[in-house]
Amino acid sequence: MKKSFSFVLLVLGVFIFVGCSNLKADLTANDWYLETAEKSDNDTKFVLSFDDKKMTMSPEVESSGNNLADSFVDAFAKGITFTYDYTVKGNTLTLKNSELKQEIVLDLKKNNKNVKLTEKSFKLDGKKSDNKSGYDQAILVPKEKDKDNK
Repeated sequence: MKKSFSFVLLVLGVFIFVGCSNLKADLTANDWYLETAEKSDNDTKFVLSFDDKKMTMSPEVESSGNNLADSFVDAFAKGITFTYDYTVKGNTLTLKNSELKQEIVLDLKKNNKNVKLTEKSFKLDGKKSDNKSGYDQAILVPKEKDKDNK
């Protein structure tokens, strides 16, 4: 009885470990578009990229015109990048940005190829904020790789 109980615990532990590590592997395998519940045709698409410890978020900039002002805006937007340290534990993603003094805790749920984000908490300056981070009820959609960058 003791051996079978130990075996069940071992199998359960491996299952939990493999299940938890898959979400991080999924996140690092792709670049992602961040889609929010409140979207319009004029919204800028944000691209999220995950490496082993950092998540970067930047706008996807398409050329908006041929004049000097549009070129300046495009160049400026391409330079905007937010970087967060992140950890994945179970189905929980924690994002921390020391420059912005933010900590965002999100619940992750895999849905086919997409990952649904549900905000658990948002801290600003070390204090829980009543505001939402903008990630609540968001969906990460895998970005198709460019044909040149396979």
